[in-house]
Amino acid sequence: MRQSRNSLASLLREAFGSSRFEMLLSLNKSRSKMSSLSRELNRPVQEIHRNAVKLAEMGLIEKEPDSMLNVTEAGRILLSLLPPIEFVFRHQAYFMVHTLSYLPGRFVHTIGALGSCKMMHGAAAIFDKTAYMCKDARHLRAVAAQVTRDHMKNAGEFVRRDGARISYIFGENTVVPKGRAQLLSEIQWKDYLQKGKVERRMVKRVNLHLVVTEAGACVMFPYLNGEVDMNAMFYGDGDDFLKWCNDLFSEMWNGAGRFDDSKLVEIG
Repeated sequence: MRQSRNSLASLLREAFGSSRFEMLLSLNKSRSKMSSLSRELNRPVQEIHRNAVKLAEMGLIEKEPDSMLNVTEAGRILLSLLPPIEFVFRHQAYFMVHTLSYLPGRFVHTIGALGSCKMMHGAAAIFDKTAYMCKDARHLRAVAAQVTRDHMKNAGEFVRRDGARISYIFGENTVVPKGRAQLLSEIQWKDYLQKGKVERRMVKRVNLHLVVTEAGACVMFPYLNGEVDMNAMFYGDGDDFLKWCNDLFSEMWNGAGRFDDSKLVEIG
């Protein structure tokens, strides 16, 4: 095992040292000659040649019959595994105090889908961005760690629109405001449930906050103690991120049970 770890460390050090990583990224986009790589990367041809020899010895690139360099299948696979590492490294300070341990394993392995996301801080900015996501949407999907009176009022306005639907998951630990029952009555929530415009399910605990519409998605992760940080949010509207969020919601929805109002505890 120790030898295997040493070999992996050596591979990573050799592959990503100096300008080799830049070469791999460039060749992964399109094959090239050493002279072209030298101009593109602004490196001496001699350095490009040395790195090409090293990468070829490692099986990550190869020289084709027409003298063009190209990434091997092993090289492509290695590069495809980098986005999750790059994402966590970029947000290293955040993940010193937050965790992904509550996510199903496959969503941790594909966390690189959040690579194009913007990180937002502060309740006001987060509330405004969520409202923007819902402005012209037709289907709102949410996993709620915390719900405020403003959230409930906005949900009522959203579902009142023609063709609009809401699907949401609460945990027994979801924080809801005092007077929730009265507010639900005021916004005629029961009528929307009966009409099928609103559907809901419940799980034992939620350890993230997730909102997904056609226009974008946002996710908030928990601190190390499991409490969701409602003041730091990853927002994005890229296809990979939307698919990641929709897949996560679907997996949680399929594993959720019947909604039970009596298990919610009002706070405030």
